[in-house]
Amino acid sequence: MGVKFEFFRFFKLNYYAFYVKKEKFYTFLHTTTAYSLVGLTIYLENIIFFLGLFYYDDVIKI
Repeated sequence: MGVKFEFFRFFKLNYYAFYVKKEKFYTFLHTTTAYSLVGLTIYLENIIFFLGLFYYDDVIKI
């Protein structure tokens, strides 16, 4: 067995339960980050779109 397993065995910890919790946390972290980036992208696109509309409205006035 490796050092990692010996460490967990010494402290009477279940390595596989720890690994599953770690993977669930990583999945949660990655999912949250992905949704945040998508939301931020949509928000910034809308700001640029609306600023563009206001800009063109000012330019088109003759």
